[in-house]
Amino acid sequence: MGAFIVVAILLRVFSANIIEKHLDPNVLQVANLILFILAVVNIYMQVKAVENKNPHVFTRSVLGGTIMKLFLLVGVIFLYLSFAGKEKNVESIFVAMVFYVVYAWLEVRISLQLNKKD
Repeated sequence: MGAFIVVAILLRVFSANIIEKHLDPNVLQVANLILFILAVVNIYMQVKAVENKNPHVFTRSVLGGTIMKLFLLVGVIFLYLSFAGKEKNVESIFVAMVFYVVYAWLEVRISLQLNKKD
């Protein structure tokens, strides 16, 4: 949750600078929110999987969460590109991919901590 709040605050504080770089702060805010929600859902799935005695459930949970995120994010990107028309900002999508890497790294750290507790 800390990453979400930090990124949201930074996007608000530096929105003028972001606009100067030809990026859309609204697209970045929405990307941050979507990635946060997906991370929370994925971590919830992993917490439930850790409680299961079958070790394969945890592996399936991690892989299933990754596939779910990828398909949903590709779908959201296609929706954005199709509905935004001439106002689309592809550069913001690439910056949002950096957000994805950060959230993925945080999820891996949390997953490793969850797995160690057992």
